[in-house]
Amino acid sequence: MLDTRPTGGNRYYRHEMTNADHQTLLAGILDLTGMVVVSGYAHPIYDEMLASWETHSTSSRISAGRGGATRTETVWLNPACSRALHAQGLFEECTT
Repeated sequence: MLDTRPTGGNRYYRHEMTNADHQTLLAGILDLTGMVVVSGYAHPIYDEMLASWETHSTSSRISAGRGGATRTETVWLNPACSRALHAQGLFEECTT
């Protein structure tokens, strides 16, 4: 999301999604019954719409011409994915 960028919302990609685009995407994936993983940066829209999903965050180094700063990346796991990972004992392998 543009407002999560440390550069004040500068565009880096040819095709950028608006906040409304993100909301439409999230509304669509909420209806999926299969396993879904979303990766990105925390944002109130994601926090609200994916509130029932399991989340995990990690610090990562950003570059691509913007320096060596770090940001916190988040992954959201929908309930089907979370259940499957825990049931198979794979979750611990994924988070260590």
